[in-house]
Amino acid sequence: MPEFRVASFRLEQDINPLCQMLKQRQIEFKIEQEDNEQVLFVDSAEIAAQLKQVVADLTLGSIEIVGYQTEDKDIQYAVKSTLNLRSWSVTAIVLAVSAFVFLLTDILQIRQVHYALTFLPLNTLPPQKLETWVNSGEFWRLFSPAILHFGWVHILFNSATFYFAGRRLEVFLGKVKYVVLLFMLAFLANVVEYNWDGGLNFGGLSGVIFGLFGFIGAVSLKKPAPVLYLPRGIYIVLLLSIVVGTSGILGILFNVFIANGAHIGGLVSGIILGTFYGDYLNRHAEKAA
Repeated sequence: MPEFRVASFRLEQDINPLCQMLKQRQIEFKIEQEDNEQVLFVDSAEIAAQLKQVVADLTLGSIEIVGYQTEDKDIQYAVKSTLNLRSWSVTAIVLAVSAFVFLLTDILQIRQVHYALTFLPLNTLPPQKLETWVNSGEFWRLFSPAILHFGWVHILFNSATFYFAGRRLEVFLGKVKYVVLLFMLAFLANVVEYNWDGGLNFGGLSGVIFGLFGFIGAVSLKKPAPVLYLPRGIYIVLLLSIVVGTSGILGILFNVFIANGAHIGGLVSGIILGTFYGDYLNRHAEKAA
């Protein structure tokens, strides 16, 4: 009997195309009703893990299951790739802004823009305290280092990982909560990095990205959702990257500066925020029941 849980769906949600596709691929499954949801189970842990990714992509809108008629007039169901701009518009805007800033600061080398976005201005010696600039109205410096990038590898890697994690949370949280989370993670990661290393010229979305993955992991432990499903290997890679970064070996071998404070600060902040939000969802569900 199928006993490995894949995902839950709203009662009114039509999952017939998914079920028909499973039947055609001879995958044994069952649907059970739990509370106000319909839950999909299969008979293999490996298949369950694969289907969790399929369900996540369905929720994101990046794929859909469509039925088409064969020459024998049978209906066959297959996965079709699609693009749903509405599901990741905030994520796209952040990436577009980061790319534009990269054009100005790294490609065109416009130093005034770079100086305006660092945590503290680099063109004032000696650098004044953060409170001085915030009190004078330059509060954006608390967040703006997140959209600064140094080199093609930096921005391309960060953009890919931010899109991968961000689009999931945008669908899960909704745009308003997602934007609030991004600002909170950017602020916390930047503050920790500044106090961790004391440097001024740091930047990148990586602190926010670590926070997003931490948030996803914490919420998933409290309130699993198909759209937040991530393979365990991703979390292992995150932890290994922190170990390698803090070891200093990249600086010794390749003269690469790693914003360890931003990474750790973002990850811990994301875990804490995700834990609180997961508890909130569970309390809300209990009251609704």
